[in-house]
Amino acid sequence: MYSSPEYNNNLTSSYNDYNTPSNYNTLFAKKLPPTVPSMNFPVILEQSNIYGYDALTHNGDGTNYYTVGSGYGKTCTPNYYVAKCPDNKFIRSFLPGPEGTVSPSACPINNELVSEGYASDMLTQIKNLNLVFYFDKNCEFSKKTYQAMVSAIGAENLNKYVLLKDVADKNNEQELTNFGGYAVPFIVSRTTNNTVTGFMPLDQIISTLAQQNASQEAAMIQKLGIVIYTMDNCQYCNQLKSMLQDYATFITYRNGLSPEFGKDVANVAGFPHIVSTLTGKSMTGLPSSIQQLINSLQ
Repeated sequence: MYSSPEYNNNLTSSYNDYNTPSNYNTLFAKKLPPTVPSMNFPVILEQSNIYGYDALTHNGDGTNYYTVGSGYGKTCTPNYYVAKCPDNKFIRSFLPGPEGTVSPSACPINNELVSEGYASDMLTQIKNLNLVFYFDKNCEFSKKTYQAMVSAIGAENLNKYVLLKDVADKNNEQELTNFGGYAVPFIVSRTTNNTVTGFMPLDQIISTLAQQNASQEAAMIQKLGIVIYTMDNCQYCNQLKSMLQDYATFITYRNGLSPEFGKDVANVAGFPHIVSTLTGKSMTGLPSSIQQLINSLQ
């Protein structure tokens, strides 16, 4: 019936491919580590806006046309989370990132790092990491690292968002040493305090610098003095509590609809509403990750 080679049965042999376990195993990838979501833990697209039914009137004064941007934000980056069937219970965020990284998980098992299938904008990652790049103009590896960054985000953005320091200046050389550096190129993230020495692919540099361990996150959350205003039956509030369950002792939760605290959030557009008592900065809605929460409040 089919004349195409696709259907002539030459591509597979049920005996050779499936009858022998060793042959069967070679057809598929190795067993996935526990950090990879299974069918019991699907990745769910967050399709709701953070302002509720009146999203299009958010931040509007009634005198002009309302805009989608004011209600849904000005980014097209989708948000996902890993949920547990059948009730879609929030397990952890599912984040964009360079190849070789995995979203933060409360799972105590050490697992192989895996890519989660899509990458976020490189410029955004570099901006969030707050990089200092120590280099030597005569070092070929410094030149290669610089060119890799230029190719990824452009020379103008590199000079704007990455602090470049030539170690020919003795002060810069001393700074590198103070960070524990011993060679160039040497890159420091002032967001995570991670460092990279030597030349490697840019994705690997960003992945290494972006990794933030639990103790660093806990220290930042404690330092920020986070207060979270919630309301009953708010799924985003419950998801945020699950996300921050390991840091609950450092966080103050308040009922945003109670007479006692309602006045504090009288002009807030929705819940959860998160405030840092250290910086005075705030954000409304469910952050995609703990790191995004920290970055928003710093």
